Parts: sequence; structure tokens; C-alpha cells
Amino acid sequence: MLLHAVSAVFQLGREEKNTLCGFTLIKQLQKEVSVMSESIAKSQWKDYCDNVSKAVKDAVVEVEVEALGIFDKIEAEWLPLLGITYDPKDDVVSILFEKLDHMIEKPVEITVDKGDQGLNSIEITSGEDAAKTVVKFRTPVKV
Repeated sequence: MLLHAVSAVFQLGREEKNTLCGFTLIKQLQKEVSVMSESIAKSQWKDYCDNVSKAVKDAVVEVEVEALGIFDKIEAEWLPLLGITYDPKDDVVSILFEKLDHMIEKPVEITVDKGDQGLNSIEITSGEDAAKTVVKFRTPVKV
């Protein structure tokens, strides 16, 4: 994203660069700094997933699975999300859609990316194969 801002500045004329360069780069850096990754403690997974599920009404998401550089697959492309649950008894995270569920067995980490506008994505790492499932929100969700 920062590269796009720098590239846009270089396409401007000399006078425009002098007046906009510092401002454009500062504003872009402020946007990028405001996005924060946070790892959720396993003891909080159930409550966090429940809170996300309450907040996601009408949220549209894409679910992508990345497995150790072997493959990168879109499981769900911009579908309405019904919810995300964590079952501590079976140690399973479920991503729920109307006609599709995506299950992550024995997860070892849940990381969320938040910005000023809300939750941008959730990344769940599986313990069995270290695959990462990334739930990307089309528009940020307030949790």
C-alpha cells in the first residue's frame, strides 16, 4: 500500500511533489500504522468467536487457505458470514455460511488484524499441518 502512495507521488509534476510528497506519505503511514495484529489467547477463543458472530450480521467474507507454500486456495469467495464458533471440547473452529461450513481442527493460533474501522481479518493456524485459514472481511466489522 505504501508503495502505491510513493508511486503516485512520483507520477506528479515537480511542484505538486513538493507540496504533496510529505503529506501523502505521512497520511499513508498513519493508515498503515493504525492496522494492528493481535494474537488471541486460547482461553479467550470461544468468547471472541461468539462476539464476532454477534457482530457479523450482513458481513461478507472471503476464506482463503494457505498450506506451507504448497497451495493457496479460496474456500469461499465473498459470501455472507453467519458466524464463527470455537468448540473447546472438540478443539474445532467452524466458519459458518448458509450452505457451507469450513472447519479447522486442532487450531494452535488465532490472530486478528484490526484497524480504526474495525476487524479486517482473522487468521487461524491449524496444528496438524500448519495451514493458515484467513477470513477477510470485505468491509471492517466492529467487534
